[in-house]
Amino acid sequence: MRVLVFRHSPSDGLGLIGDVLDAHSISYDYADLYSPPTRPATPVNEADALILMGGAMSANDALPFITIEIEYIRDAVRRGKPVLGVCLGAQLIAKALGARVYANPVKEIGWAPVTFADAALSDPLFTGLAEAEVIFHWHGETFDLPAGAELLASSGGLPASGLTGQRSHLWLTISSRSHAGYDRRVVPRRGSLRWPA
Repeated sequence: MRVLVFRHSPSDGLGLIGDVLDAHSISYDYADLYSPPTRPATPVNEADALILMGGAMSANDALPFITIEIEYIRDAVRRGKPVLGVCLGAQLIAKALGARVYANPVKEIGWAPVTFADAALSDPLFTGLAEAEVIFHWHGETFDLPAGAELLASSGGLPASGLTGQRSHLWLTISSRSHAGYDRRVVPRRGSLRWPA
């Protein structure tokens, strides 16, 4: 299996997500479309799955690479390929699937709990998670759930704050406004924020 990972800045690697892929011998390549003429080593149509990472921009920004990534997401979903979105990546998935992306009433920055719904806790994909997990947040926007999606987690009082999933017989799309992949390697690059005690 080969995964294509879309980054939106050079400092946003996979963190813990990369560790899981490595542990399962799943190869991945980075696609940094924000920095032309970088091209992924794996052509998009040859990737078995997509991961879209975070970034300081919005899914609503009129940037050429945002438009291209939204089309890649739509194509992957049509082809039944798994897609994972983290923060901006979650916004991109929501927008690609026809949902609205808009400003949060408050910004969520730092470590905070995400509470998982029963549907997530009974799903094999989330095996080993507690009902609530402390996860890193850094976002000022949220999104409505795409048609057919199910809310799997939330944080604070914000409705689509956590993970959303859409499942059919052949594909699964997951998006997370939280930075579940952040670990001690990533957090120090985020200024004064520190790993929780």
